Amino acid sequence: MAKFRGQPFLLAWRGFFRHPLRRSGAIICRWMLAMVLSGWSIVPALGRATVPVDDFFVPFFDATGRRTWDVGGGDATVDRESGCISIRDIRVRLFDFLENSAFLTLSSPQAEFSRDKNCIVGENFIHVVGHLFTAVGGSWMFFGADRSVVLENNVQVFFETNLAKSLAPDGERGDGGFTAITAESLQITGSDDGFVLEFSQNVVVQASDLLLSCDRLVVETAFERPVAMLDKTAMDEAIRRIIGDGHVRCEESGRCMEAEWMELFPREGLMVLSGKVSIADENGVVLGQRIVVRKKELHVLTASDGTVHRDICLEME
Repeated sequence: MAKFRGQPFLLAWRGFFRHPLRRSGAIICRWMLAMVLSGWSIVPALGRATVPVDDFFVPFFDATGRRTWDVGGGDATVDRESGCISIRDIRVRLFDFLENSAFLTLSSPQAEFSRDKNCIVGENFIHVVGHLFTAVGGSWMFFGADRSVVLENNVQVFFETNLAKSLAPDGERGDGGFTAITAESLQITGSDDGFVLEFSQNVVVQASDLLLSCDRLVVETAFERPVAMLDKTAMDEAIRRIIGDGHVRCEESGRCMEAEWMELFPREGLMVLSGKVSIADENGVVLGQRIVVRKKELHVLTASDGTVHRDICLEME
């Protein structure tokens, strides 16, 4: 009786699986053999292999060992070929070095994390919560090295302060209210002192009795930490300075102000307008190259013809 020529190979193969030291590797070999026999290519399959990870979490530290930020999620899938990590229900936190606590948190349903580039990209809705503000957007990118996040598409930010009251007289400022800012793009950068929020494209600021628009807007905020002055403790202002650039237009308290550049200091109740400034109300129009508005008062520093005026104070009720 003729024997099958491949019989020695089959006997050797069976012996391989029966050896106690090779049983773990045998499972892999069986899988590979099944792939070959079924006509699949092994190399592409291995290249596309992914590894699932439950309760994903990775912290990041600086050179001194301080925690700078971390990223976590419900579950993650690691792509061996690209090294990217797809994270579901992602959460990123930035930490304050002075207080050793998270001062900014962002969350999104899905994102791709590249550890080599220290960058996270999301094409889904994002929700950002910072000190006295919250922001939402349609897509986003986070840069760990810069401690910044960029929001795109239908950006909306809400501040727990009313900017309209910063220009009102002291007796009329009061408490409460909020400010909403919309734009096409926003970059938020965190530091130990606060945040810098840079809005661009179709920027609109709305508060009670205040409507402001410009091409670019920068908001500088400060952490609300106790400040000791003359044996008294006070809280620092939430917003230090606001800068508007390009086609600035502000409607407030029955007057319309236009300029090329604007700086607003909420704590001082001071607004500086520069470049082809025009301020109009029911009493008329004031023109100049640089005009300072303090609460309800208006000071013209340099007129359009170059004449410098001093001690001009106009009440614009």
